[in-house]
Amino acid sequence: MNIVTTFPTINLNTANVHTETARRDNQNKELVQEILKPQASPAESKLAGDSDKAKQPGQSVSENQEILLSEETTNKKIEEDKENESQKEEQQSKQQEDKEKKQQNKQKETEQTELEQVKQLKSRDTEVRNHEHAHAAVGGEYAGSPSYEYQRGPDGNNYAVGGEVPIDIAVVANDPQATINKMQQVQAAALAPTEPSSADRAIAADAAQKQASAQAELAKENSDLDKEKSANDNLKSDKKSLKENTEEQAEKEDLLLQRDTSINERAARIADFYQAATSPFTAQKFAQQI
Repeated sequence: MNIVTTFPTINLNTANVHTETARRDNQNKELVQEILKPQASPAESKLAGDSDKAKQPGQSVSENQEILLSEETTNKKIEEDKENESQKEEQQSKQQEDKEKKQQNKQKETEQTELEQVKQLKSRDTEVRNHEHAHAAVGGEYAGSPSYEYQRGPDGNNYAVGGEVPIDIAVVANDPQATINKMQQVQAAALAPTEPSSADRAIAADAAQKQASAQAELAKENSDLDKEKSANDNLKSDKKSLKENTEEQAEKEDLLLQRDTSINERAARIADFYQAATSPFTAQKFAQQI
């Protein structure tokens, strides 16, 4: 007969008491930051490398030389990079200065251009106003008020760059002399400015043509009046002569009526005698009828 003995369930503590306590203490403690070592300069790195190489007896002299050359090349490259960076910064600085100088010069040129443009606009404004004022002043009643075309300058002001003055160049109906006087004034107004434009000269030429036509018409009218006056004068003279002759004939007839018959016969004979004496002589022909 086998007898089996059962042991009661007992939790055995297998942990190390001291280890667990130390672990818990480490977890509760604050972490200490790792102190970074300062980066060594190229020279220190080179010395450290040489010392490390010296501590490695297994490397050959050629391997050490290659390593040194590689380090020198690296150092040269670093120095070249620094120089290139410095040159690049200087070049950028110089480019920035040049850019600023160009902007300043451009701004000065713009200001100079604007000043020159304003000066030209002021001169043009004065010229245009004087030109149109001359037209209006000389044109008198036949000229209207000047009107101008403006242009805004860089300074914000408006300047006159063109203008015109309306002027009446129509002929005066049924009055050539008034037309002549008007066209003379129109010509003077059109050519009043110091430098007349092509439009001004065209108006002056048109006025001159109308003046010539009016002068021709006036001359024709004067000629007709002279002819009519001459005809009237001749008619008056003829009437006067006829009247005088009529009066003289009447006086003669009155005298003849007043004279005696014998005296009239004597006068007739005397008149016949003088008439025969003054008449050409004609030979008498002999004529006999059988």
